[in-house]
Amino acid sequence: MAVVKADAYGHGVTSVIHSLVDQVDLFGVSGLKEAQEIREAGIQTPVFLLSVSLSTELSEICDLENIIVTISSLEEAKALSSTAARKDRCIKIHCVIDTGMGRIGFLPSQWEKALVTELRSLPNIKLTGIMSHLPSADEDEAFTRQQIKKFHQLAEKTADLDAHIVNSAGLIGYREEAIGNMVRPGLLLYGTAPIAVPSLDLKPVMSLKSRVMIVRDLPKGSGISYGRRFITEKSTKVATVGIGYGDGYRRELSWPNGVVLIRGVRCHVLGRVTMDQIMVDVTDLNGVSPGEEVLLFGQSCLGSHGMLSVEEVAKRAGLIPWEIFTGITPRVDRIYTSGNLSGETS
Repeated sequence: MAVVKADAYGHGVTSVIHSLVDQVDLFGVSGLKEAQEIREAGIQTPVFLLSVSLSTELSEICDLENIIVTISSLEEAKALSSTAARKDRCIKIHCVIDTGMGRIGFLPSQWEKALVTELRSLPNIKLTGIMSHLPSADEDEAFTRQQIKKFHQLAEKTADLDAHIVNSAGLIGYREEAIGNMVRPGLLLYGTAPIAVPSLDLKPVMSLKSRVMIVRDLPKGSGISYGRRFITEKSTKVATVGIGYGDGYRRELSWPNGVVLIRGVRCHVLGRVTMDQIMVDVTDLNGVSPGEEVLLFGQSCLGSHGMLSVEEVAKRAGLIPWEIFTGITPRVDRIYTSGNLSGETS
């Protein structure tokens, strides 16, 4: 299952699903709206709703073809069964078992034969799988191994059903475990690993870039950006770059946290990130001019010397890569290439 929720982690869901459609069995999304986007894109691959569905959404869900609904309670299953019956549809369901995430799902103590029998008896829905989720696969190995073991024991009670628990971190760190017959990579699909493993040959899918808008020579004692939190201590050449928190370049990357790459050289963000621009120190670069490319994260056309990882940017901001990716707003153009970085890129 390719997890493409949140606009494919900010990468643009339509292009991502078209590039993956021949390589995966299902697409995982958060809910109804995202499932509808996939169908509107002309993709008929089964779509899996990873989150709880509201009763007010069930009618539209039942109108979708090849849909699999997540169920966390008997009440949800009965409501879906009733709606599907009125629509004369049969909807596949996977039941969530909460083995430690504490978010949704049946408790392990509830997953008994009587419950399974009742779920199987409900008309117009078909139980085809069980699932759980790993909350600490990148942080707590002992708990994660316990959790996978518990899930495997629960899955043995319904051996005829699909079973899946593994996300990106689980796929990297726990492949030898009894993890079921499906995996659910999300972050990993986009070239970023939640667990640092040097042997993984990952390449970032997304690079975030902007352009220098103007370059100015500011004298010593000049305040930069709102609040004048940064004052130049010497004559400084400052480039204003056309990106800000309105585009998803996080305010947490204000001075002294943020750096960008220009010509492969690290340049510090000065002052606060504003809605539409940032200011960076280009004193050590000769002849920087408007229109020059600025790399906020990812890969430039300069090879290994032009790399600023999203992991580093997230760490500098006190965030996680998921937040950086999904925070990039719709006003940022997504321009897709074949992946060849030797030529013009965007």
